[in-house]
Amino acid sequence: MSALGFPAAALDFYDGLEETNTREFWLASKTAYDRSVKEPMSTPRRPALNSRSS
Repeated sequence: MSALGFPAAALDFYDGLEETNTREFWLASKTAYDRSVKEPMSTPRRPALNSRSS
């Protein structure tokens, strides 16, 4: 996992989107989006160590 719990593939997806923001890109990249962006956003994460209550 990379920063903030997203895999590097999420950054690759957004790089491709920036270069080619078309319907065809979205259709061809839907699986990558679902796995690398959507799934990590819907998966509960443990709180950061410094966010615990005192």
